[in-house]
Amino acid sequence: MPRVHDCISLFLGSRERYNCLSKEEIGTLYFTCGWMTAGEDIFSEHQRTVEKYGEKSKRVSRALAVLNERSVYE
Repeated sequence: MPRVHDCISLFLGSRERYNCLSKEEIGTLYFTCGWMTAGEDIFSEHQRTVEKYGEKSKRVSRALAVLNERSVYE
């Protein structure tokens, strides 16, 4: 079992690659092929989260959106 803090390190190939990309641009949002082809998008995911968790999640999502300055598709 690989020891990583989330699945993005696995998709990128290593924790080192994840760390390198994260240092290049803080606030990177990662998309995987599986996530994109599942018919989901960032907007529908946001709506689902707000419906499930309420207004507090809406504030968190907005704060995260402000922090994301780059997207990477792997």
